[in-house]
Amino acid sequence: MQKLIIFFISLVFVAAKSPEIQWVRTYWGKDGISGGSVQETSDGGFIIAGTTSKINFGTNVGILSGSYSRIFIIKTDKNGNFLWKKEYDEWIHGGAVFETQGGDFIIFGHKWYHKEIHIISIDSAGDVKWTRTYEWLKKYSISSVRKEEDGGFILLGKIGQFLDKDQDIFLMKIDSLGDTLWIKRFGGEFVDSPSFFQKESDAGYMIIGSKCYDELWSNFDIFLMKIDAKGNLLWTKTYGGEFSELAHAAQQTNDKGYIIAGILHYWGGGKVDEDFYIIKADSLGNILWERRYGGKKYDEPSSVKQTKDGGFIIVGYTKSYGKGKTDAYIIRTDKEGKIIWTKTYGGPNDDKAASVHVTSDGGYIIVGSTGDGRKSKSCVFLMKIKSDYEIQK
Repeated sequence: MQKLIIFFISLVFVAAKSPEIQWVRTYWGKDGISGGSVQETSDGGFIIAGTTSKINFGTNVGILSGSYSRIFIIKTDKNGNFLWKKEYDEWIHGGAVFETQGGDFIIFGHKWYHKEIHIISIDSAGDVKWTRTYEWLKKYSISSVRKEEDGGFILLGKIGQFLDKDQDIFLMKIDSLGDTLWIKRFGGEFVDSPSFFQKESDAGYMIIGSKCYDELWSNFDIFLMKIDAKGNLLWTKTYGGEFSELAHAAQQTNDKGYIIAGILHYWGGGKVDEDFYIIKADSLGNILWERRYGGKKYDEPSSVKQTKDGGFIIVGYTKSYGKGKTDAYIIRTDKEGKIIWTKTYGGPNDDKAASVHVTSDGGYIIVGSTGDGRKSKSCVFLMKIKSDYEIQK
């Protein structure tokens, strides 16, 4: 595949006023919990999915008894006020939850040790209705899930475990009860690691991820794949240069092109650093522009969404700016990637934003994790930011 040489344009920070934070809520657990995703629900509230874990390590015997990792779900009202929290199944890692008909929900995860896909259906109060484990899919882990118009779901993930020399991508369609309709596999030599995908306006799918070119895991590039409605590969584009680029999130944009958020991992002069790396591509994956945001330390994005005015909001974390070890980092840009405003959030410990969505009122809802300063435990924060549409006018 052709590798593209990256040219960066210096950006000027625009001193625009950032919108008001409407509210921030923090949710605690007995042990460390971290938020992975958030969705606005039909009742105007929000539902959060993530992982709670407690890992005990012995000197010579690895993980000891009493350790666990579980999916958790938190339901809130429209103002982020806590309604209920549930935990499900030990050693299941989760990060995706969707509302189904009648106000029920379906949760997706995978078993930590066997890498088997696991699905849990719950009612509106969080009680389990049914579960399904795909034991015949060994070493399969989920990266991203999307709900289909027919009530089914598309699952994107990776085949293989950490440090396996050959890792591939799978795309799987299931119906509303979890029955498998089809499954496709993609990949080449060495590691192909998917990060995110989306249903497109033409009923096909786009997949983004990172591709490794050697056994030492020293050189990655970002890839964008176009898939038709039946899971067949149409084309692939690869983006990269001298250093390593890894994809984290993407979205199809209003012009039927793509916005991709990843990291640029670079080194030189005895220094290693990471910055936000943002690509805007057309409908065929050709680069229209690319931007790099960050400071002198590590800065990493986790989620990107197009805003109502055609610009973009990107969230992640920064070690270059803010008050703590790491702070949640929010960047708002115009449609050309020029910064309109930025915001950091956090205290003296580690704070990271995991996911952002544009809400029905034009504002933004952000979920992430924050250090509480007690025995290195973390908790979940949910932040609502007011619409900035009037600020931009």
